[in-house]
Amino acid sequence: MCLYNINKMCIISSARIQIGCYLKQTVGYRPENLNRNEVDMKTLKICMFLDLFFSMTLLYPQQVDNSDSPAFHIISSSHQDIAWIDTPAACIAFRDTAMLSPALEMLKVDPDYRYTVESTLTLFEFLDRNPERTAELKHFLQNGRLECGAFYNQPYESMYSGEALVRQTYYGRKWLLDRFGYDSRVMWNADVPARAMQIPQIMAKAGIEYVESGRQQEGFYLWKSPDGSSVIAHSAGHYYNASWILLEQDEQGKMVFKPLEQIVKELSQKVGEWRTYHELYHIPQQYGLILSRDWLKPLNMEKFIHNWNRNVAVQKNLPPMRYATSISFFESIQNKNLALKTLVGERPSVWLYIHGPAHHKALSAGRKAWRLLAAAEKFNTIDALLSKNLNNYPEEQFRQNWLDAIYPDHGWGGHNGHITDRVFREKLENACAGAQSLLTGSLESISTKVKFDSLGIPVVVFNPLSWQRTEPAFLTLNPEGLAYPHKKTDLNYRLLDDDGQEKPFQIFPGCSMDNYEHLKILFVAENVPPLGYRTYYLCPQISTSGKLQPLTNSENQFYKITLGNGGIKALYDKKLQKEIFRTEKFLGGELINLHSEGTGAGSFSRIEQPDTAEFEKMSDYTPHWNMIESGPVRSGWSIQQKIRNCLVELRILLYHSVKRIDFECELLGWDGTPFREYRLVFPVNMDRYHLSYDVPMGILQVGKSEMKAAGGHTYADITYTEQAADIHPREVMDWFHVNTGDFGVTVSSSVAVFDWVDMTAKPVAYPLLQPVLLASRRSCNERGNWYLQPGNHSFRFCLTSHKGDATDGFLFGKGAAFPLVAIQAKRGENPRLPEKYSFLSVDGKDIVVSTLKKAEDDDSVILRCYEIGGKGGCFHVDTFFPLSSCFQTNLIETELKPLEAETHALDIDVTPYAIETFKLVPDFNGQNER
Repeated sequence: MCLYNINKMCIISSARIQIGCYLKQTVGYRPENLNRNEVDMKTLKICMFLDLFFSMTLLYPQQVDNSDSPAFHIISSSHQDIAWIDTPAACIAFRDTAMLSPALEMLKVDPDYRYTVESTLTLFEFLDRNPERTAELKHFLQNGRLECGAFYNQPYESMYSGEALVRQTYYGRKWLLDRFGYDSRVMWNADVPARAMQIPQIMAKAGIEYVESGRQQEGFYLWKSPDGSSVIAHSAGHYYNASWILLEQDEQGKMVFKPLEQIVKELSQKVGEWRTYHELYHIPQQYGLILSRDWLKPLNMEKFIHNWNRNVAVQKNLPPMRYATSISFFESIQNKNLALKTLVGERPSVWLYIHGPAHHKALSAGRKAWRLLAAAEKFNTIDALLSKNLNNYPEEQFRQNWLDAIYPDHGWGGHNGHITDRVFREKLENACAGAQSLLTGSLESISTKVKFDSLGIPVVVFNPLSWQRTEPAFLTLNPEGLAYPHKKTDLNYRLLDDDGQEKPFQIFPGCSMDNYEHLKILFVAENVPPLGYRTYYLCPQISTSGKLQPLTNSENQFYKITLGNGGIKALYDKKLQKEIFRTEKFLGGELINLHSEGTGAGSFSRIEQPDTAEFEKMSDYTPHWNMIESGPVRSGWSIQQKIRNCLVELRILLYHSVKRIDFECELLGWDGTPFREYRLVFPVNMDRYHLSYDVPMGILQVGKSEMKAAGGHTYADITYTEQAADIHPREVMDWFHVNTGDFGVTVSSSVAVFDWVDMTAKPVAYPLLQPVLLASRRSCNERGNWYLQPGNHSFRFCLTSHKGDATDGFLFGKGAAFPLVAIQAKRGENPRLPEKYSFLSVDGKDIVVSTLKKAEDDDSVILRCYEIGGKGGCFHVDTFFPLSSCFQTNLIETELKPLEAETHALDIDVTPYAIETFKLVPDFNGQNER
């Protein structure tokens, strides 16, 4: 078999040389000519035809050889962060001129050659610079010699929201299908030592079968999500590993092959190790050599492979080599007897300090953008359906905002990282601003279609989530021309609901009644329908009688609060009859300052934990509490205290008609001192407890939902020995939760990282819920930047205590993260909507609507939802628009099967923990509303 392959390679090589000579003599074909676009289309077509012909007739049988004969698969690539070696602009230029363009030239002249691009962002950038080369890309993608990964880039998976991860597949695999007719079935995320719990399901349901992973014990894995969806994952240990075996730098810094005897020695040893491993898991003896490293230029291995196959493979009894793609490599190991090691659930990131605590303002903009984009999609879709014209849906604006929102990958910092980090932050801030504009525009448009029955100032409160909610709503009112309020009193208005019932409200401190343009009002909106709205009215009045008495104490129907020096000394839940905090060491909501020496993504094998060098906490001082708010909706207290590196302001806000306490913390004038870390502490009064937190499209239970293993040895002296369940702190989306079974505490979080382990001296055994506010570390790139973030920083947390488990805490946590949106409405012409309405509802508290959006390819509506309770079931969906047909689709909207539907409803089957997508086809010839 080996001699047969050698003979075939000789035939191919000879044919290639003769064709090359012919082309040079007859049509002037040279790679450099093609690169300068000086060859006419006829010549290009001849070259491509001959390339395809010989690939089909000579090369392709060799590449797809289904025999069990062992082989080395050379997967040529170059690992690329958006920017790590240099700025984004410099890296874009490199990927074009020194990576992809040379690879295309090699593909033209060598029919054996294969090249892999890790993600579609590289192709986006390349086509921006070289739009005329689209046909070349399409040709080589379609014939399988150029490969592209199925994600837009290589993100920190658990940093992003679920919908943001889904958009990686929209602008990854779906874009490749639509633009090139190319079906990518492998995702590359070869650098980050992490895996999100639901990412195998997201990949599998987007049609992605494989993942090229990294910084995991070398080998193959069946990686599953909790619903049972799975992908086959391969880890090379580190994407540099094969290049360390094959290559070295010469004196000029160019990558060249090591001495052959050294390569033979190392590969012989590896084959012995691999053979044993492959036999254990019934994997065919196919070995992948990912030839990749940061900024590696394409290498011509033709002579090396030819010599290896003709001489070394025969003489040393080693497998022959062939160029390959990751897909062909994965397919080569397919075997009905495969018994791969199964991993289920999250692999927590050990690099989380680099994005959350070290880039607070950027991540805050990103987290807000992901929420706002999801809400804006829902209400822009609803607005378009109300007009019976989905052409009004702003597709291009959403496309650009989503591309900005998912642009930052795992390469924060690096060489010239201050520029990279600024680019990332600007992208996220642009997405946030664009999403806010899209949301506001749709809500204002919908509100003009509401028939207002009262003569007051209409206020419409919108609910972007899929369950009914009673929560605080904040309104910025411009009453100019609508009323002339009495000065210095809030009795010039009454707030009425749509039933005419008067409701309490209060005006924010600092708002002057003389400033008619910015009057900020707070009230509790009750029973706002799912994915709908409710109307309130502000009615001007002259009388000052009937003044509501503000509550000035720290006790209401839910809680009794005792304030201490720097936080809450005691918090008693009157409904549960429980003391919530245990404050002998730390107060509730107290700020602490730790020493935190580390280098961002330099936590290569485990997280670099803070310590108590120069430790301080707020209760070391004696700050004085001041009442800052007093009203029928909430009461508030604040303290200010100068500590070592900044001024701290802490505000505690107690709501009276909903069971909720807000904690607002500001670090003012933070001076950027290196290696400091700030946390808030919520010391919860529990001895035995279960901890959960919010991850993309799911709930993670600590100690249960992680993979049941350590990462293992990856390269050099880097070995992940820490069990996944023991890794802390953790990435969190919107909330974290702890419960005993009898009661639970849920905290909605504005930050991306939290901890629960006491890292101070004499650590306590009860849970210390600790959002990590800020950490001043530095890039692990030796030429990288510091992440110091001097200036002012604001943080917000909402706490409640309750019966039940994390699924009950989910509704509170998500609600606080996705607040109700109150707008001052304008009266429109010919309004027809009622004062209170739900546009779409799903029965059951365990099913969550992730998005409602216009379909990408037609005028249908996409509904995506996920199940959090682990029970599954059949769920009933009610829609305000009539349906002509419905389909279940995959994640990127390819139809799978038709569903039965009523005029305004359908039943959907969702298995435990599943993410499901449905296409709803509107009947625009029917009645628009129920």
